[in-house]
Amino acid sequence: MQARLDSLERVTATIGAAPAAPARAAGAYMNIGFDGIVDGGWSTTPHVRALELGDHDPLVRGFTIPNAELTLDANVDPYFKGFTNLVWKLDANGETDVELEEMYVITTSLPWNLQAKVGQYFTEFGRQNPQHPHSWSFVDQPLVLAEMFGPEGLRSQGVRVSWLAPTPFYTEAMVTVANSAGGTAYSFRSDESSAIHGGVALARDVRGFKDMLIVPRLASSIDIGDKQKRFLISAVPPHCQFCLPAGPDALVEVEAKTGVNYTFDPIVIGGKFAVVKDDPSGVLYRMTDAGRVDVAPAAKPSIPTLR
Repeated sequence: MQARLDSLERVTATIGAAPAAPARAAGAYMNIGFDGIVDGGWSTTPHVRALELGDHDPLVRGFTIPNAELTLDANVDPYFKGFTNLVWKLDANGETDVELEEMYVITTSLPWNLQAKVGQYFTEFGRQNPQHPHSWSFVDQPLVLAEMFGPEGLRSQGVRVSWLAPTPFYTEAMVTVANSAGGTAYSFRSDESSAIHGGVALARDVRGFKDMLIVPRLASSIDIGDKQKRFLISAVPPHCQFCLPAGPDALVEVEAKTGVNYTFDPIVIGGKFAVVKDDPSGVLYRMTDAGRVDVAPAAKPSIPTLR
């Protein structure tokens, strides 16, 4: 009996002396995503490349894999959020190419409603250019986008600063300053740019601010109210603004009977759940006749103690 008591005292002393586990940083998370595209088709001409100008378009008759991408998205610390996008693709000869499509950090705590993005990224020009191929509602890159910005779209290395205006509706002004040379700056100082502007591209390093690419943008929208009857609900943050997660636990379209308050706080929605087929927007899961369900807060579990 005495031996058992001595053993219990040693265990209690060991537990009390053990260092506490480091606390997990508030809001810390990491998302890992993978998307792939497999295309199959046929054309009357064997020269498919003359028809398909995009770098991620189907370049051959038959089957091909024009895009497979790995995305990594995480909080770096309380002040920065990082995003990386690696792409594998098959060319017309079936050879595999690998590229670093995007890699950047975004600030999360700048004052005066400011935000900065630094790295390599798709420039926010129009609606289509920042989108990744797997988020398209079509197979081919739009012809106007390919002719203006080339097969890769407009992306480069630089910095983007944005300011969220204190207006009653969404208004954001931003400006990008980036390198203007290379194949991903197709319309500017690249070997192919003369087909657009008719001049000769300057093959030189950056000598001053005039050699940089400057892209301004103003985005705005009207206020649609605090309550919505049709919206998307997600259990996890998206990898990027167009790389939404898949699965019924991650992304569901909701059609509610009455308006539901717009919020970033967790909510519970109940209704008729169904799998959607052939939806033009790519939604796979939908809940109809939905409404918000009030759930009582869970009781805190009791913590066992050793006495």
